[in-house]
Amino acid sequence: MTKTPPGVFAYLDNRMGEILCVHHGYGQEKWSLPGGKKENGECIYEAVRREVQEETGLHLFETELIGVFQLLKTDGHVVLIRVNFFEGTLATTPNKEIVERRWFTPEEVNAQEWMFYPAQFKLI
Repeated sequence: MTKTPPGVFAYLDNRMGEILCVHHGYGQEKWSLPGGKKENGECIYEAVRREVQEETGLHLFETELIGVFQLLKTDGHVVLIRVNFFEGTLATTPNKEIVERRWFTPEEVNAQEWMFYPAQFKLI
């Protein structure tokens, strides 16, 4: 059985405690933590830096592993990484992959959990 490359997702929060999420323009079109597939030869930290920069325009500097969880629908796993320091200007222009980027309070995520991929938020 072939394993999928691990996915990497980043947990970024701002000074007000809001969580950065991206809205995908494909699939279930839910809000997600920024991230995606790790490319061959990348370590998880390189992958999360690349994915976050591609999806949000932000540059990550200090990161730490939160945890790993198994995906039930595919034969793979996802790595969740906390971002302790980032800089840059959040991208605002939609593209094929990301149609919107937004900061949510934890209360907004919990109250509207149907809008998000719940597995991503279980380790936070």
